[in-house]
Amino acid sequence: MKDYSNILTQIKDSIYLNQKTKDENHFFFSSLLHFAISLEVGINTFKNTLISYEKICIIIPKRLGSRSTIQSILNEAVELGYFEKITSSQDKRVKNYKLSIGYTKMIENWTQDQKKIFSDNLINKVA
Repeated sequence: MKDYSNILTQIKDSIYLNQKTKDENHFFFSSLLHFAISLEVGINTFKNTLISYEKICIIIPKRLGSRSTIQSILNEAVELGYFEKITSSQDKRVKNYKLSIGYTKMIENWTQDQKKIFSDNLINKVA
């Protein structure tokens, strides 16, 4: 059980540390909805596809936030330079999103940190 305590402590410390700065990490962990939107946009970015506002609203559970809150977070992410908003060439009303280069790098670093937290603790458990 101690290994799980170590894993959870390291994740908690990472989240708390990221609340002290006003950067990509702070935005990522601002709320569960910020986190979910970042994951949805990130998944599509890493698949070399775009995701629309409408699709994000359909995928994310309504209990996490309203359509207007999702729109506000997307606008904030674009304004801060974390997401890029791209108008669809087929339908000018459709707005698609992808991660910016800087936010992509932050996500890559975060996933590597998570892998390290889990692998270090699993190695210690086996050893």
